[in-house]
Amino acid sequence: MHARTRLSPILAVALVTLCTLCGIQGCVFLQRGGEAADTPALEQPLTIMDGADFAVFSKRFRPLLITRHILNSDGTPAPQTPLTLHGTTRPSGEYLPESFGSELYNRLSLRFMWPAEERNRQQEVLTHASMPSSGETVTIDPSSVVVVGEFSTDIYKLVALMDWDGDGTRDWLVRYRFKPSTDEPASSRLLVIPSPAPLGLLEAEVIEAVECSADGCISYTGGALTNVLGYDPKVPVPAASMRTTPAASVN
Repeated sequence: MHARTRLSPILAVALVTLCTLCGIQGCVFLQRGGEAADTPALEQPLTIMDGADFAVFSKRFRPLLITRHILNSDGTPAPQTPLTLHGTTRPSGEYLPESFGSELYNRLSLRFMWPAEERNRQQEVLTHASMPSSGETVTIDPSSVVVVGEFSTDIYKLVALMDWDGDGTRDWLVRYRFKPSTDEPASSRLLVIPSPAPLGLLEAEVIEAVECSADGCISYTGGALTNVLGYDPKVPVPAASMRTTPAASVN
């Protein structure tokens, strides 16, 4: 199933304005009472790091976000998640890196890009840091990383921190954009990185693929993802080690 999705301008402006008011680094929706420790599943804080991208996400995934008690039917935060300033608190024991961009560059497994056979065969998994190319430039900031190579640009942006799978711990919602250096169409993937830990590979599940052409962009979710990706994103990949090589220079 796929559909062309157009974001409501009112929703986009509202969310961008909301996050601007909460500070440059984003907003956080906290549980009742503002306490961070021992929050039950589905009541973990929701931190929005990119208001515009989260507005698109919330439009396309509204039914799931309502079912998981993250948003109300009108798109406002559910009663479990009233608004407070980002950075004031976080769930007890949650891993919070100094730079999400650095973690994505050094530790994110690139298996989400590969077809099923290659995903299952690889025992030593590549990350961007382990496969630098000649002339590559890398720009990292606290919530994003941009890798510019000879033939393409890869952009990763943290969209939100949220308990997507309802297991009581927060996951990273990341937008990946691929831009060819030629006139070929761009594409993007919405990734969920579940319950990140301080060490090891970060594996991502694709929950949306956006393919663009001269006629516009189409969003694919659910069962339609298998044909686009070449694998079923709900099937876990086998455990693997992380390949390490000298990293490219970072700006």
